[in-house]
Amino acid sequence: MHKTDILVIGGGLAGLVAAITVREKGWDVLVADKSTPGWAGQVPVSGGNSMAIPPEDSLDDFVKWAVENGGYLNDQDWTYEFGRRSYRDTLKLAEWGVTLPVQDGRLQVIPKMKAYKSIQFSAD
Repeated sequence: MHKTDILVIGGGLAGLVAAITVREKGWDVLVADKSTPGWAGQVPVSGGNSMAIPPEDSLDDFVKWAVENGGYLNDQDWTYEFGRRSYRDTLKLAEWGVTLPVQDGRLQVIPKMKAYKSIQFSAD
């Protein structure tokens, strides 16, 4: 039996961001997933790639791209927050033991489109 303050069901990026957020607030958190945390949700569908907006890239360009490609249905406040946190929260996954391409404390990002870059998750 496991005891925890917060149970997050789903280890995709949304679930992991939620887990990171509550853990940073001091709560004990447990992530339950049918797969491996960081290798769930949309990551397998995209061949192991997931979005990460490096600090040196334009957040405004990413949001513009996301809103236009989302048919202007995106919650823009959430889209900005996702863009702001994607890189930092992805680095947190490495601290949790998820295999990521990190060198000298920086994610090694793969250019995908003008508006964003991605990182590759390992299935290990």
